[in-house]
Amino acid sequence: MKEIVIDCGPMQNKKTMHKCLAESLNAPDYYGNNFDALSDVLSDIGGSERVMIVFKNMSDFLNDNKKLCAKLIRVLAEAEEENEYLSVWFDVK
Repeated sequence: MKEIVIDCGPMQNKKTMHKCLAESLNAPDYYGNNFDALSDVLSDIGGSERVMIVFKNMSDFLNDNKKLCAKLIRVLAEAEEENEYLSVWFDVK
């Protein structure tokens, strides 16, 4: 299983969130910096290899961006349902 760790520490707003996600997920250069583009990337991730995406250091971003995080979590949950090779984990220590 491939593990992708996303450090949410640098995330401060929608722009920095998408920048961090695009870099961590090796999104194509034409990544649209929106939730539809993220959904597209997540639907293709893994191929036939299991992929675990681990979000770390999310508490500050979550506390400062509740609505944005709620949308992110919905998109991740939908992608996890649709892509049998994708798992998402939130490490909230």
